[in-house]
Amino acid sequence: VVFGSNSDMKTDGSIIISSEKRVTKLKFIRNSNELGIGMEQDRDTEDLFFYDWDNKRKGMTFIKSSGEMSFAKQILISGKRLFIQSGAPSGASAGDIWIQ
Repeated sequence: VVFGSNSDMKTDGSIIISSEKRVTKLKFIRNSNELGIGMEQDRDTEDLFFYDWDNKRKGMTFIKSSGEMSFAKQILISGKRLFIQSGAPSGASAGDIWIQ
C-alpha cells in the first residue's frame, strides 16, 4: 500500500480490514462535524450493511447466510422508485413502479 502526499491510498493488490474482537467498519468522514457514512459488518451474523451514522439509518444489507440483498427503503433506479409493499405507496410519482 502506498500513501500519496495528497492522502490517496493506492495498491496493486487487496486491502483487507480484519477485526476479531470488535465490529468491522469502514467510514467516510468529510469533516469533524459529522459521524460519517460507510459499511459495517455485524460481528455475529457477518452480514455487511451500508450505514449513515449521522442519521442512524441502515441503507442496504448483504445477508451472508442467504446471499440476499435487503433494502431498508424502496429502491431508486434512474430517479424512479420501485415499491414492493402490500399497500399503495404514498408520494408516488409518474414512472414509479409498485409491486403488490
